[in-house]
Amino acid sequence: GPAFAVSAARQRRSLALAASNGAEARQLRRYVLGQAVVLGVVSAAVAVFAGVLLTLAGLTWWKAGHADFATGPFEVSWPRVVGVFISAVVASVVAALLPAKGMARLDIVSVLAGRSGDRKVRRGLPAIGVVVMLISGLAIFWGVASGSKGGIGLREYLVVGGSVGLVLGCLMVIPALLAVVGRLGTHLALPLRLAARDTARQRGRSTPAVAAIMAAVAVLTALSIAEASYDRKRESTYQPQGPMGAGIIMLLGEDANEQGVRSVTKRFAPQLVMEPVGQVVDTAANPKIRSKVSWVTPVPRTCTEAEVWARLNPDGGVGSTSCESLVSAESGVQVGSLSSLAAVLPLSMPQRAVLQRGGALITDATLVRDGRVSYIAGTGTGTGDQSGSTTTAKITQRTSLPAVVVNPQMLRANSRGFFSAWILPETATRLGWPVQITSLDVSSPTGTISPEEERAVADRLGDEYTLTVERGYQNESRLILLILFSVAGLLVLIASLISTALSLAESQNDMATLAAVGATRHT
Repeated sequence: GPAFAVSAARQRRSLALAASNGAEARQLRRYVLGQAVVLGVVSAAVAVFAGVLLTLAGLTWWKAGHADFATGPFEVSWPRVVGVFISAVVASVVAALLPAKGMARLDIVSVLAGRSGDRKVRRGLPAIGVVVMLISGLAIFWGVASGSKGGIGLREYLVVGGSVGLVLGCLMVIPALLAVVGRLGTHLALPLRLAARDTARQRGRSTPAVAAIMAAVAVLTALSIAEASYDRKRESTYQPQGPMGAGIIMLLGEDANEQGVRSVTKRFAPQLVMEPVGQVVDTAANPKIRSKVSWVTPVPRTCTEAEVWARLNPDGGVGSTSCESLVSAESGVQVGSLSSLAAVLPLSMPQRAVLQRGGALITDATLVRDGRVSYIAGTGTGTGDQSGSTTTAKITQRTSLPAVVVNPQMLRANSRGFFSAWILPETATRLGWPVQITSLDVSSPTGTISPEEERAVADRLGDEYTLTVERGYQNESRLILLILFSVAGLLVLIASLISTALSLAESQNDMATLAAVGATRHT
């Protein structure tokens, strides 16, 4: 916008000469628009091809130095590229519309006589702009404040439409504001007074520059408010996955190699301490596990053993639907040391005593009866859908453990998943339950795993293992916001430079006059 406005202003005398020789207003308008089309096509073509080539070059360079960085084949979505190209050309033409319309209303006599400057601001335009801004602002506030009452579609239209209307209303008001700036500038120092006067006189050039800066700042402000809101929400709902400064290495899948992870950690960070954490599993899911029983499941106080068995062994009868949840993940049993459990839940002395006596901490109160929790276990493939056949399953063990109910929110929110109980490894070994190690709790004698220690281990574990260190809430969008601020600042700088530098051609007469009466280069 500023570039085409200044370009048209610099050609004002040539266009006035053409008009004085019979050129019609539509011919002058087409001339300015023709420049926009040519410049838009050339710049858009260069930009889209440069974007594709730079992306290919950047990926090639990055992959050359990062062997583990994998991407799919390099494919260009030409319909999207063409869409960007068309949008750029249309944007150029739209940016030239107002300057072209202004050239069509050229005052030939004033221009040839050297009297340049915009006409007076239409009195009705700022008033209309203020009304549009008020209506648009109310629409935005109503769309946001109404929540889900108006439906998500209506809210989106109100917010987007109100935002566009707000900007359009501002555009109507800007010329009047620039005129006010020109009048107020009479009390400023000489350089600023001249700048204010020039800005007010050349509103055709100043308005698009102000509009460009306003749009960039408005978009950046809206994105910043939205991101700040999301960031505050994420921070308020953040739940630590362990004590501050401690870490966890997940061991997922049948091929997880606990000893390999331990050897890497011992070699590159020998000072770190690791505690295994696992869960009671069905050996049908992992036949490599050797144990006295193949499966374990709790018996809630609201269900009988027969009902539970019916749920697990459909061939054995019809069970109560209230026992449906027994085959879900929440019926799992977590196995870990006291130190691992204390990392996610403050343990009281009675709770520690129950665990050390071979008991369990329970998150589901329906599993506890008279301070104890009951489990049945067996051999064969008796866990229903996980195994397929159920004809060979049988119950070989009935167990009753001391139990204490704990706050499920505290335990589950800080754990590695949902489960109904936590027992010590010694208890699982005594009962012969099948346990699969799912993670390793990592801690440092100093209390906090340093970033250097984290990198030393994480860089050598490989892609199949991940070391996560708890360092509190981290704002992951900080880099994105930095990029957005940089781009918006660049756009503001470009708009200002275009409006200032290219307009110097219009002020040559003023500069010469000032120099003639003694103005210095500094002025």
